[in-house]
Amino acid sequence: MKYIYICLFVVFIFNNSWASQKTYEVTTSISKDREVVNLLVTNNGKKDLFCPSLRVKVKFCNSNFCEVVGSTIKYINNVYVQYGSEVDIKLDDSLQSIRRSYPEAIIQDVVSLNESSCKIANFKNYCELADKTEDEEHTVKEILKYEHSSDCKFDTDKATSYTLKNKNIKSLIPFMYLPVERINLDGNNIEDVTPLSLIDTLWKVDISNNPVNSLTVLQISEGITHLRAINIP
Repeated sequence: MKYIYICLFVVFIFNNSWASQKTYEVTTSISKDREVVNLLVTNNGKKDLFCPSLRVKVKFCNSNFCEVVGSTIKYINNVYVQYGSEVDIKLDDSLQSIRRSYPEAIIQDVVSLNESSCKIANFKNYCELADKTEDEEHTVKEILKYEHSSDCKFDTDKATSYTLKNKNIKSLIPFMYLPVERINLDGNNIEDVTPLSLIDTLWKVDISNNPVNSLTVLQISEGITHLRAINIP
């Protein structure tokens, strides 16, 4: 098999804290009738986010004089936000418990807590929660078959390699969530190889016998500093 070998000398500047370059924000708002809390999670980064648990503190007051009558902490679990998008969450049950004691209670204020609980999504988060196209679903299915897994919970912490020849794979997006070092996708139907540039661990690729344009592959591969070898159509 003939590979193009790519030799690069690169100076890397690492920033160990992804959180210090925070690419998302959590904002809150209250409806005009002061009965519903809105939580908006905006992802401005280039990778999907998974928030295991978000918390907001809701304060209530009496509607007549707005004297504070209580507060509660609401938990929102398993929030998935794709890159470049936002998720709007409505908490329309916030008043149910407080109104048993204070029928006229309204929401006075809401504060977002522990925003830093969000992290870059891994394959399990993506597999279980992300909205996916049919092509992505097919790739996920082939990955799970390769891993001999019936669900999304196989070990994705260690670097690995995949040989998925002639599987009618069209989407490379699911591989973005795996620590893939080597991948052989000979004989599939891949036209878009852009996701390869977002796999930080990838260093060897075989994408021969696919309908993707060879020049496009070369152009994208030039921007992948960690890629050492690629076999193109």
